[in-house]
Amino acid sequence: MGAFKVEFSITEIGLDFSRTRNAAYELLKKRSKIFSLGSNNSFLEFFLQGAPELTANQVDSRKEVDAHLKRACEQYINHISSELINPIKDFLSKAEVVLEVATKSGNAADVLLRQQPFAEPAKVHEVVTNTNRLLRNKVPAMLKSMTLYLANEDTEHILFRPIKATVTQTFSGLEQFVTKNYSPEDQQIIAVPTPEQVSLMLTK
Repeated sequence: MGAFKVEFSITEIGLDFSRTRNAAYELLKKRSKIFSLGSNNSFLEFFLQGAPELTANQVDSRKEVDAHLKRACEQYINHISSELINPIKDFLSKAEVVLEVATKSGNAADVLLRQQPFAEPAKVHEVVTNTNRLLRNKVPAMLKSMTLYLANEDTEHILFRPIKATVTQTFSGLEQFVTKNYSPEDQQIIAVPTPEQVSLMLTK
C-alpha cells in the first residue's frame, strides 16, 4: 500500500535458552560430579555453559502493516459498495430465484416474473429510485470523509475506484436484466439510469 507511505522496522531483543536447556541436560547426566572439587564439576560447567544468549533481530514490519491495511481497505470497499447497491442486489437475487423456478417448471420466465408483486415495473422503479437516492445522499458524504481523513488524492482514488466500478457494473447488470425480461413500455416505467447518469451520481 504505497499510497499510505508505511515504512518502518523494529529491533526485537530476546533470550535464547537453548544453551541453558542443553547444559541442564548435561547436568542431569553428570549428577555424580555435582560435588566434584576439580575442574570437571558439573555445577561449574552448568554455570559457565548454560547462560542464556542475548539475541537481536531486525524485523521489517512493513509487510505485516501492509497486510492489515489491505484487509481494512477491502472491508471498507465491500461495505460501502454493498450499502450503495443493496436494493438492486436484493431485487436481482429474488428475481433470479423466480426465473430458476420458472425454468424448472416449464413456465415462461418473463411472464412468471412480472406476476410477482416485488417484480412489477412500478416496484422495480422504486428499487431504482431508492438506489439513486442512496448514491445522491451517501456518495458526497463518503468522498468528503475520505478527503478529511486521508488528505491524499491518490489514496482516495485507489479506494473509490473499485466502489465506483462495482456500482456501475451493478446498474449495468440491472439494465441487461430489465431489457431481457421486460417490455419496452415496462422498461420506460422502471427507468434504469444510463451509465452517464450513474457516473454523475458518483461524483461530488
